[in-house]
Amino acid sequence: MAMQSRQTTMTKGDGKLLALAWLLAATVAHADVVLAPIFQDGAVLQREKPVPVWGTATPGEAVRVRFGERVAATTADAAGRWRVTLAPLAAAVTPAELLVEGRNQLRVTDVLVGEGWLCPGQSNTGFRFPRSHTAKTDVPAANFPLIRQFDVRTPNGAESQTPTLGRWSRTTPEDARYFTAVGYYFALELHRALGVPVGFIRAAVGGSRIEAWMGADALANDAAFASVGENWQRTQVNDRKLREDYAAALKAWEARPTAKKKPVEPKDIALSAPGALFDGMIQTVAQAAAVPAPVAVRDAWANAPEVSLFSAAGLPVAPFRSDNG
Repeated sequence: MAMQSRQTTMTKGDGKLLALAWLLAATVAHADVVLAPIFQDGAVLQREKPVPVWGTATPGEAVRVRFGERVAATTADAAGRWRVTLAPLAAAVTPAELLVEGRNQLRVTDVLVGEGWLCPGQSNTGFRFPRSHTAKTDVPAANFPLIRQFDVRTPNGAESQTPTLGRWSRTTPEDARYFTAVGYYFALELHRALGVPVGFIRAAVGGSRIEAWMGADALANDAAFASVGENWQRTQVNDRKLREDYAAALKAWEARPTAKKKPVEPKDIALSAPGALFDGMIQTVAQAAAVPAPVAVRDAWANAPEVSLFSAAGLPVAPFRSDNG
């Protein structure tokens, strides 16, 4: 009866609070369907290969994906991850829409189908188009709407385990200023030779270690990489010592700031950790828990040991194909 009494005396304000509580509970229980960051307006899908589309949703939520006449459906797993695979697509220069439906609806517009290339690496990949030798004439002429770059944002140390965002940019004189030079010139040659859209993905961190670009499984399942973990442990020990020395030197400098130069803080080593850039950059665009193999990007750059093609600067140019074609 106490409950009945409370109900009969409930005020309008109490009703608002209950409604708000219900709304918050519903928000927690039902997450919107979300696409992986690579699926944004202006994207280029890989032609002639199965096309995985993935993201997150409420566990158990039904998800339906449509692109042109291709339709696929699935259900989010217990962790909220989902993935569908669309049948191979022919190259298409006419923009189309990628539609994803769950409890909410997502529309990705201006999507093309063509060649997909992944361009990860160090400063040579990060080298910007406007700094190239012929940039004075090439940048103003860079007007190719069928050539597009996805620039993966470099994570900071705290984000190294979290896939980061980027965006697709069409080739215009304005946006091309942020393109990787090697990626752009290669994409331009491909586009001219094949006559299809070309999407290239820039994921570059200057001075990065190769083990940072490798996944945990690859490092753990090959005896050749057994020393990687030991080396990383030594790196961490050395880093702690450097930071202790830096803290002491900084304290001494603050006591007498005019006595000598301010000490320089040691470089953050978080992005040098084994798997850090793989987790923070590569999984964003080509591989994820729901996509165990990078099947949507057919081609990628490699630091292959044997090459017959070199750039004007003497750097090896050695692409490889992940489909063994």
